[in-house]
Amino acid sequence: MNLTEQYIEGEIQFDLLDDDDLKDIATTSRESFDTEDPRFITLCSLVRSWAQRLIQRRAQIRKLEKAKQIRIDNNANQAYEQ
Repeated sequence: MNLTEQYIEGEIQFDLLDDDDLKDIATTSRESFDTEDPRFITLCSLVRSWAQRLIQRRAQIRKLEKAKQIRIDNNANQAYEQ
């Protein structure tokens, strides 16, 4: 799998990171989080799992599309040869 050409884009809302009843894990600049915090680690694990499933599903779809195109091309070639 060539991951250098695959992108996933979107927005994630994970309210547990902003829970007022829990310790603030955002950095002073508010641009990142304490990467050692269990909530951040959990989020990364969930996102990694979801992304892997999305990439695998996209690969399955691409394989099906390629097989369909090969059938279309073969049918067209057979029709042309007749």
